[in-house]
Amino acid sequence: AYRDSFYLAVSRKFEGCECLPEILEQLEQQMEEKYSMEFIEQHYELEPKYVSASQEKSINTVKDVLYDVLNTQKTVLRVMGEDKPASVVKTRLLKLDRMDIDYAIEQYQKQVTKVHNHKAYMLTVLYQAKSQGELDISNRVMYDFYGAGSKVGDTGGGGSG
Repeated sequence: AYRDSFYLAVSRKFEGCECLPEILEQLEQQMEEKYSMEFIEQHYELEPKYVSASQEKSINTVKDVLYDVLNTQKTVLRVMGEDKPASVVKTRLLKLDRMDIDYAIEQYQKQVTKVHNHKAYMLTVLYQAKSQGELDISNRVMYDFYGAGSKVGDTGGGGSG
C-alpha cells in the first residue's frame, strides 16, 4: 500500500516527464537495495583495479548475479534445481571470497554442455563454490601425495627396499 501511494505521488510530481519510468526504476532500486554494487565490489574484491581485461565479462556476470540475488525480495530461490530459503542462499553467498569467485568462474568456463539459463547456472556454481573448491584442493593434495604413480605404502624414497 505504501509503495503504491509512493509511486502515485512520484508519478504525479513528474507527470509528462519522459524520464518518469527511469526515475521510478531508480527509486525502486534504491528502496529495495540492501547491497549496493559498490558493496559487492568491495566485499568480494571485484573492483576494476583487481580485474584484468580478460576477466571483465565474467566478473560483471558474477556481480550481476550477486546483486540480483542479494537484493531479491523473494523468500525462496531455486538453486541446484531445488527451492531453497533465500536467507540461506544469501548467507552462503556472503561467505564467499575472491578465491571462491575465481574458482566459480573457472568451473563455469569448464562447462562443456549447453547452458540454457546462464545466470541460474552461475548462481548454482557460486552457491557451491566454497565447499566444492575446498574438496578440490583436498583431492589434489591427496592425489599429489598418494596418487601420480605412488602406491599406498610407498615412502617415495625410490630404490628397492
